[in-house]
Amino acid sequence: VETKETSWARNLSLKGKTLLFKNVFKMKLPEYTPEEYLAVKKMLKKIEYANRKMLIFSIPKKQKIEKEEWYTSCHSDAVILDEVDEYCIKDANNWTETIQLKLKVLTYAGKKQNSDIHIYFNPVWEDVEIQKAIVTSPSGDVKAIQEKEINKMDAGWVGDAPRYPAAKTLVVSLPGVEVGSTIEYSIMRKKRNRPFFSINGAYFYHDFIEQDIAGMGAHPFFSINGVFRYYYPIVKKTVRLNIPDNLRLNILKADQGIGLEQTGKVRSEGIIRKKVKHRAGRIVYEFIASDVKPVKHEEFMPPWYSFNPTVLVSAGNWGTYSEDVRHALLKAASSQQETMDKAHKLIDGICGKKNKIISIRNYVAKNIHRINLPISHMPLEQITPSDKTLADGYGNSADSAVLLYALLYTAGFHPEFVLSSWGPPVKTLQRSLKEYPDPEWFHGVLVRVKLDNAYVYLNDTDQYAMLGSTPSDGYPGLFLNSGKIETIRIAATRLKDRNDVAYSIRLFENGDAVIIKTRKVFGMDFANFRKQFTEMPPEKRLRHHQKLVTSVSRAAIATGKYITDYDSYPGIEEFSVAVKKFATPQGKYLYLKLPGLISHIAGVTRPKRENPMYRDWFSRQHVFVEVILPDSLESFQAIPPESLLLPIKKSGEIIMKTRTLLAAAPASGPHGTPYLCVQQDINLMPIVIMPDEYLKVAEANMMLGRSKMRMLLLKMKKAKAYKTPEKQYITQVERKALNCEAVSN
Repeated sequence: VETKETSWARNLSLKGKTLLFKNVFKMKLPEYTPEEYLAVKKMLKKIEYANRKMLIFSIPKKQKIEKEEWYTSCHSDAVILDEVDEYCIKDANNWTETIQLKLKVLTYAGKKQNSDIHIYFNPVWEDVEIQKAIVTSPSGDVKAIQEKEINKMDAGWVGDAPRYPAAKTLVVSLPGVEVGSTIEYSIMRKKRNRPFFSINGAYFYHDFIEQDIAGMGAHPFFSINGVFRYYYPIVKKTVRLNIPDNLRLNILKADQGIGLEQTGKVRSEGIIRKKVKHRAGRIVYEFIASDVKPVKHEEFMPPWYSFNPTVLVSAGNWGTYSEDVRHALLKAASSQQETMDKAHKLIDGICGKKNKIISIRNYVAKNIHRINLPISHMPLEQITPSDKTLADGYGNSADSAVLLYALLYTAGFHPEFVLSSWGPPVKTLQRSLKEYPDPEWFHGVLVRVKLDNAYVYLNDTDQYAMLGSTPSDGYPGLFLNSGKIETIRIAATRLKDRNDVAYSIRLFENGDAVIIKTRKVFGMDFANFRKQFTEMPPEKRLRHHQKLVTSVSRAAIATGKYITDYDSYPGIEEFSVAVKKFATPQGKYLYLKLPGLISHIAGVTRPKRENPMYRDWFSRQHVFVEVILPDSLESFQAIPPESLLLPIKKSGEIIMKTRTLLAAAPASGPHGTPYLCVQQDINLMPIVIMPDEYLKVAEANMMLGRSKMRMLLLKMKKAKAYKTPEKQYITQVERKALNCEAVSN
């Protein structure tokens, strides 16, 4: 339908089994007279009538329904029809891994996830061969992989570090993958000169750092593994070990995973079947699982091995591995003349052990460019002598640690090497790490040195951190002198990560408020804060301040100076704002939502779960809110409870306290003004929460999320015209900011 005022076209057609619909409506004039407006309404009436029309189809004849496969009800993006992971072991240091996989794509998302295979490897000690890769379309057409569809790329760090053997990523682009396609491939990787034989390390590592996309099909890199449950259903999977009969292996078949089985709250059914055969001086172990349902994707899940059927295998022990690594590191740190000369220059004229350590740490942090190459991703022979690292100006964690060790030793200290782990800080999850060694468990190298009866850890912090703080606090470490796995502990409690936040609010009769927000940062939070503002240019600092102001309220106006003190410990950030109608007046009442209070527990995102929930970080925070109440107050009700304790089993607690005082107000305001104080203390350790225990945590989270936990209701005296004495209070706020007074806890 076409008029001078409007244009409307609608088209409907059926193409095969697809219904095509197109609707276009255009307003053709920039301005309409009353007569033209009536014409537009007439057109809209026609469209409304057309919208009431419906399509009528004949009832199709009943067709014979084919039997659905068991995995159809799982609604997954793909299904593993068959997978065979085979390890043919020559000796404890050399072996071949082969995977033969057959997978069917069920959805578009499954197509996106499985159209490419990414294989990370380093040719210095492994080779990869694509033995077969074919895609069968739903109609039966078969396409085989071509050479041009296989590309080899350098790892991201290679350009910055020509000294190291270049790691590669092999990208296999499978041809013609579509919904309904079946993918089959066979890939072999030959590993040589490894510290010892083990399986699963690469899979566990990528699961741990990318938990939101871990599992087969969504895994960022290809791996051959002993895991028997994915995000996809598995029709059949076999893990086969072909080993010499004189090779001693530590093997565990864990149907329920390892780490949470002692809770008594995991499934008890057997999933993995085991077979053992003896053949001419060799032993063949076969582990088979069939019809395994997929894992439901949920956020904050624990390590994959802890709650899924897994086979763990290792030929190593941490004592021997510690000796080998320590020997390689000490060899690279010994008899390095240039390093010794540099150490003498760095400590020349510096008094005190602490200052000497800081000088050495800061030099390495500023002058050695860090390469993201874990010690477990290269042969130990590639560890570089400290003189070479010093001359080149770059190095990975191992080489930086060697340089630090050599500098500290020359300066008169007695340093030690410690391998840091990305592994779980929760002790129940560390059994696989301790009992089934794999070099992948330990990526970083730390240097520890004793100072004032406590150990200081170096090489995981830079010049911005307080000496003694470390992001490895609470995590497992392999102490190379003893060969034991122990927990890395921070030098002093005051160096632990923590955030303290305080709000001081002066509230007026009409709902306006003047607010001072003060934040104190400790531990690695201080290091990040100090780095952020040391490197922040003035223009970016101004924008950051504006962002903080608007985070309080869209109506907030900055008052006073923006203070960032990172030259003392703890770091302090403080700013003040004036906000119109921060509290809401309604008749003779005035109510306010208190800012800054914790409203949820991180990780608790739903009312119930199928899988355990895992928090792998420490939460330490103190929140303090004080409100100086208006002079014309008649009465008030503080809805937050006077005292609230929310214990989180095996993790810690959340404490909330509310008190009312009638005294000289701690900020501005006349003597005798009542003020309200609300305090929250959060102290939670890393924890695994089983699904039945999660319900209680969800209830605590729901309680924290209720609006009444943060509400203040005031009843005012007879209403009268009132103007906020803004200048008076802003001046006092400015004075407080300039004096940099901390708000009392």
